[in-house]
Amino acid sequence: MDTRADEELLRAVRNGDREATEALLVRHGPMVLRFARSMCSNPTDAEDVAQEALIAAARALTEVREDAALGSWLYAVTRSFCGKSRRRRKGQPQETTPVVPEGPSQLQGGEGDPEGAASGRELAAALQLAIRALDPKLRAVVLLRDMEGLSAPEVAEALGLEIATVKTRLHRGRAAIRARIAPLLAPSPERQASCPEVVGLFSRYLEGEIGPAECERMHAHVAQCPSCNGACASLRRSVSLCHELGAASTPADVQDRVREALRVVIG
Repeated sequence: MDTRADEELLRAVRNGDREATEALLVRHGPMVLRFARSMCSNPTDAEDVAQEALIAAARALTEVREDAALGSWLYAVTRSFCGKSRRRRKGQPQETTPVVPEGPSQLQGGEGDPEGAASGRELAAALQLAIRALDPKLRAVVLLRDMEGLSAPEVAEALGLEIATVKTRLHRGRAAIRARIAPLLAPSPERQASCPEVVGLFSRYLEGEIGPAECERMHAHVAQCPSCNGACASLRRSVSLCHELGAASTPADVQDRVREALRVVIG
């Protein structure tokens, strides 16, 4: 496995190094596929979209600016191909079966724990369905920020948005996901609805967007409001699960097919 940094590999690509091209795109291939799986209208198209995006990237890597974040650029390319896929399938029934990540994880339970594994699979499926239920504009931001770990400026660059717009969509998307999967995160339903503004405020807190005074007021309120305390806890957990879903491994056979497709293009 090539251990050179992306920047070094990009310089080698500009000098005609085909092995560097393959190394870069194989490295980022799993992330592109995860993004395609969650962004495409029909997840069965995701592998084709990921291959199309990576092949297009292989042909255009030399055009990437030296100061550009490669990940942001690849996501923008993948998002474009997802849009083309949606337009091709317009009017056709959409597939809604989620793809549960491989490998042991908090989402799936530990080894020797069938009940925990079944519960984890249910939670993973519910999380993916909640993500897919989002408006595509919100979904793209949540995927890049919470699943792939891009910073807000990197998400803004990938999607061609203002940073303020990214943050607004992120908080709205997080709140919608939390609302859908909260029943699976808590042992019993909340007795009453949490205060509407607290979930959004807590999401901003997680991003470091609120000042000390506002933070102190929020903590004081949450400490004496069980419903808001539970809502904030489930939001934190849902964000954590998104991170974990983003770290899930890509099936080896899929990675092999993507690698072979790239080799055909790279030569």
